[in-house]
This record gives sequence, C-alpha cells and structure tokens, in this order.
Amino acid sequence: MNSERVAASVSAREIIQPVLFERFRELIRRTAGIHIASYKNSFLANRLRQRMSFLEIDFFEEYWNYISGEGGKEELQILLELVTTNVTSFFRENNQFEFLLTTVLPEFVNRAEAGGQRRIRVWSTACASGEEPYSIAMTLMEGLPSPQRWDVKILASDISLKMLERAAEGLYTVESVSELSSRRRRFFEESGRMCRITPDIADWVVLKRINLAGGKLPVKAQFDMIFCRNVMIYFDRTTQRRVVEELVSHLKDGGYLFMGHAESLRQHTDLVEFVEPTIYRKRRVRQVNDAA
Repeated sequence: MNSERVAASVSAREIIQPVLFERFRELIRRTAGIHIASYKNSFLANRLRQRMSFLEIDFFEEYWNYISGEGGKEELQILLELVTTNVTSFFRENNQFEFLLTTVLPEFVNRAEAGGQRRIRVWSTACASGEEPYSIAMTLMEGLPSPQRWDVKILASDISLKMLERAAEGLYTVESVSELSSRRRRFFEESGRMCRITPDIADWVVLKRINLAGGKLPVKAQFDMIFCRNVMIYFDRTTQRRVVEELVSHLKDGGYLFMGHAESLRQHTDLVEFVEPTIYRKRRVRQVNDAA
C-alpha cells in the first residue's frame, strides 16, 4: 500500500460518511432492532475498524459492499456482535436474586405443598456468556427443598452465537468466581485458573439463539419468570413496545418480569404491574362474572 493510500485510508476511517452511516444504522435497526443514536458515528466507526483490520479492508464503503455481497449473512451476524455490549457477571444486580430466593420461590414451594406441580420455567433472554442463567439456576438450587424432585428448565437465549458458545462451555476464570460465597462456589469444579459449572446446574439450562427484535419469537413455552435485563436500552420505543408485548405473552398470569436498572416499564402498565424497582408482574386476566 503506497503512502497516499495509507493517508487516505486513515482519514476516511476516522468517521463514517453520513449517508453510509445512515445505511448501517438502518441495517442494524431492521435486522436486530438495535437503535444506534445519530451521534454515535465514532462509536460505530471504532467497532467496525476492529473487524475491517482483520479483513484487511481500508474503507467503510468497502466493508458495506462486503457485507452486502456474497457471504454477507454470516458477516452481518459478526456486525451485530460488534455493536452489542456483553457486560455481565455472576449475580449481577443481586437484589433480584435475593427477591427470587426470598419472595418468588416460597410461592412455588407453598403451591407444591398444596398439591400443585413441582415445575418451574424461566427465560434468560440475553444470557451473554451464561452468568445470568447459571446464577438463576444456582439460586433455584439453593432455595428449593429437594431440588432434584423439581422439573426445572431455564431457556438461555442471545443474539450472539459467540456468546452462546461460551455459555455452553460453562468455563470461567477463578477471579470471576472468587467473590461468590462458599455455598455458591460449590457449583463450580476448579481446574487450574479456570472453573467449570457443575453438571447439575448446567443440565437445567437450554441454550438457543433468539433475536428478540425479529418479530414473532420462536418460543412456545409459558414462563414463570423472564429476565430481560439491559436489553431495552438498545431499542427504540416502537421496538420496545413490541418486544414487551411478546415477552408478556409468554409469561403465565402473575409471572415475573425482571428488567435492568436503566429500564422502566411505566409506559406498559396495561401489561404489567410494578412490584419494586426493576421487578414487574404480569397482570392477571380478570375473570368475567357471567351472572353480573
């Protein structure tokens, strides 16, 4: 590459030209419902440069042509992974797991003791590398009497295939596990500087790629709880409403919906009722009294 081309490519890669930036924004919005704000040109440019360097592509226009051409479907998946931020840890926003342990699980236990089913279904809708669904599983294992007698399944989904592969591996650094209590560290098998989630926890988790903004969700089950934390912040209001409606349709009456601290469902009170910050409950269907 000659010096003129080097200089031109560096200059051209500082930001994405406005028309092309809008094309990328629309592609990402249409495909994954992710809203890239109009002022985030530098953010998107920085993320794209990582991939372009690997592909030895110098100009954003070249990358657009690449993603629009043959093989673009696979590259689009990589692009979506570049623009999503997978920040996670075990028992993140721990108050929600305490609520699950001290408030929700006693409801299930009391129902079972009254003759109900020992059956729990949970959905972790943005599971990233698995810390969230495994934290849910550990909490259920701690709080259920004789957990082996319960029928528990946790659907763990994400838009990123790379994250799902890491979640399936169930392998984490010693540092990421070291801050857990000793009763929770027992759910890991240590090997050198890594820890693997134990089979009894892993067996409760089913992994599946799901794009929440992709329209009708490929899910048939009705869930007792859905965790959708720090996902809505990526969507515009129209997409948020559609996703909330879809999620609530897969919640049992009275089922719980857990959100992130930067998210609120105050505009969706027709669907859910506020329990406490970040925790909502699906409104129960009112029974019509025919004699009234």
